[in-house]
Amino acid sequence: MISLIFVSVLSFNLIEVGARIGANTPIGNMERYFTAGALGSVYLAKGFGNNRFILSYENCRLEGAGQPTYNLQLDQISVEYCRSVFSRNNWSLPVYLGFSNIWLKRKLQSLEEKGMVQGADIGLGFLESVKRVKFGIGFFVKSLFEAKGGFLKIENSAYLLSMRVTVGYEL
Repeated sequence: MISLIFVSVLSFNLIEVGARIGANTPIGNMERYFTAGALGSVYLAKGFGNNRFILSYENCRLEGAGQPTYNLQLDQISVEYCRSVFSRNNWSLPVYLGFSNIWLKRKLQSLEEKGMVQGADIGLGFLESVKRVKFGIGFFVKSLFEAKGGFLKIENSAYLLSMRVTVGYEL
């Protein structure tokens, strides 16, 4: 499986691979129970002029507010669309729109609960290219929701503010 992914990446022209680090901060009702946590992410991106499509895997862990044995781990796979609304020679201001599937694991001491929710995020960033290397920063608002009985029947939504620093390389 790994070799198939590696061969498909090398067969395309100018696929970008990279990593992101940053922080997620819960807002709204969620901030009563959890504090901010670090995030790490890896991604593949393909650019078409001012447009980019991004496939990423992200991991984040939020600690309990005032409860050292309580935490929430989020593992997500996302598909994002990025459009540069303003660009100059080697830098641009992109706008992001993404959808994700998020696997949750909530732990309190030895008790563990698992679940799955969907996410939608919108963001604004700065992206600079130096030859084949890309550097960027982005600010995002992510909505976590549980869709029961269809996409438009949303229950139990929560929100996260994210900041991500990106380093990528075009193959």
